Amino acid sequence: MVRGGWHGYALNAALALIWLAGATLEHLNELLFVWPYRTGLISKGLVALLFVSVVAWGFLSARALLRVRQRGTRIGRSHST
Repeated sequence: MVRGGWHGYALNAALALIWLAGATLEHLNELLFVWPYRTGLISKGLVALLFVSVVAWGFLSARALLRVRQRGTRIGRSHST
């Protein structure tokens, strides 16, 4: 695989979607409903931070993938090199 090519960004975006689906199935009930061991602000904040970080990961990967596919080049490389 070529460094900076679109394959890595596509894989990152796909992994982020899979991770988000798994985290949603596992933690959404804990975030929305009161569970005895997840009632504190810190626990809810950590679950929310998990969702935010995975969404950001997926968004940035998809954005980089679109950028690479539109340009037809690798990120950080010019056409002359």
